[in-house]
Amino acid sequence: MTKKIEPFVKKVVITVDHDAPVYEAVKKMVDYDIGSVVIVDRTQGGKAVGIITKTSIFKALLRDSPPDGSRLVIEGKTCQDIMSSPLITVRSDTSYTEAMEKIRKHSIDHLVVVDDEGKPCGFLSVRDLFMMLNLEGFT
Repeated sequence: MTKKIEPFVKKVVITVDHDAPVYEAVKKMVDYDIGSVVIVDRTQGGKAVGIITKTSIFKALLRDSPPDGSRLVIEGKTCQDIMSSPLITVRSDTSYTEAMEKIRKHSIDHLVVVDDEGKPCGFLSVRDLFMMLNLEGFT
């Protein structure tokens, strides 16, 4: 029997619109004590279009700030400017092995679970997948 990811999918997904300032994504990450937010496009009915992680923000800061580090710049940037895209997604009925293969192939730490319309409905991290692997009786 093939194990599905559904029991390990986090059902709460924190989203930010693609044209929102990066500050909004950072604020939500701090407020919710999370490491990433899913970027959606409300003009496409809330379809998931990207992801911003702590690493995305650090890279944007390093890329766009003065080389001497005298100030950190994300001013004027929108989420669309720094999000990782295209977004790698799965559905809740995806098998564990398929999810792990996507993570390995794309060198990512997070998978967004989407519904039939591409709207985010869950979230799965590589840490969640390793928890599955450690379950007694996993085959």
